[in-house]
Amino acid sequence: MSRFLSCCSVLFLVSILSASHVAAASTEGVRHFLKGFSAALMMPQGQWELSADYLVMNDTVDVLDVREDRLKSVSAAFQDPSVGDLNGVQLQLNYGLLPSSTLRLGYAYRDIELSFADFKVHSTDLAWRQALLQNPQTSFLLTLDGGLRFDKVQDRNFSDFEDIELLANRINPSFNVNISDIGSHFVFERNGLSVLTPRERGAPEIALEQMQDLTPYLRLSASMPVGRVLPSIFAEFGKSWVDSEISTNLGTLIPELTSSQFPLSENLDRDETYWKVGWGLSYAAPSGLTANLEYSYIQISREDSLDFIDDNHVLAAELGYFVTDSFAINLGGTYYRNLYNGVLPVLYNRFTQTGFDHDYGEAHAGVTFLFGN
Repeated sequence: MSRFLSCCSVLFLVSILSASHVAAASTEGVRHFLKGFSAALMMPQGQWELSADYLVMNDTVDVLDVREDRLKSVSAAFQDPSVGDLNGVQLQLNYGLLPSSTLRLGYAYRDIELSFADFKVHSTDLAWRQALLQNPQTSFLLTLDGGLRFDKVQDRNFSDFEDIELLANRINPSFNVNISDIGSHFVFERNGLSVLTPRERGAPEIALEQMQDLTPYLRLSASMPVGRVLPSIFAEFGKSWVDSEISTNLGTLIPELTSSQFPLSENLDRDETYWKVGWGLSYAAPSGLTANLEYSYIQISREDSLDFIDDNHVLAAELGYFVTDSFAINLGGTYYRNLYNGVLPVLYNRFTQTGFDHDYGEAHAGVTFLFGN
């Protein structure tokens, strides 16, 4: 699969370089969406493109069975019919600030059910796109994006006994504990030993806190229209700083059973670098129908203990239709070979990394508005 996609990228690059020797038709009157795609496109000065999409993944829209495959890969202890479900929204704004500069702003909210928790992720992407080179005769365009992405996951506190038992074992596979409530005390059992703790000392809990990442990046994109088809190539490099902390009171509630296996808190802060290469195709029909296809390969560099999965293949497709000159509807989806690896760095850590070795996908439907001068 990886070799096939890599070969496709090389062939696509060769085809674009070859096309640069062929006269291309004028792009006047041909409308392509910018949205979140990586093609070298600019908004005319004073014009806006605003899009809003609903994101979803569940058993109904899982036509490729990527969610079903995810559920099968989850261990029996963590299996639940809702594993892999996703609901969210995505907003994207592109504004032609100057004749050769476009300002881009994106926001996405994802409520996704992973193997052991429901994560609510807020993502923001702010970028400045600058035209570097433009050939009026062929409409070839080279652009540079300088951007900043920020992901924030809402804190999660686990107080359900079964959740705590499963998470404690995930943190330390050699640690197995059973918890019960007898009214005035909580009972902890491990390896044939039982410990009672008074309720007033507090209920057991495990918390995931301060989960966020910050990623500055640069992206170089090149596009040249051939009739109503717009082929593109791009390359991107960035570095992410990831903050995360896991804490629990098990160490203070039952020191007799935990010893040093559960500190009060553990810092999971780290950083990673990545590079991304890819290609895209956009088609605009005279009828107002548009089609976009974009593939990217992501390679991530992390410290040795976090290298279980170090790459990803992402394929995004979308169909759109201009109902009027300034209003369009769209429907599409995105396929991830290794979940959100390299896409949402905040979700990847030493406790979750083994869960990224599977396919995943998102479907979306929404509207796009064009307005301005």
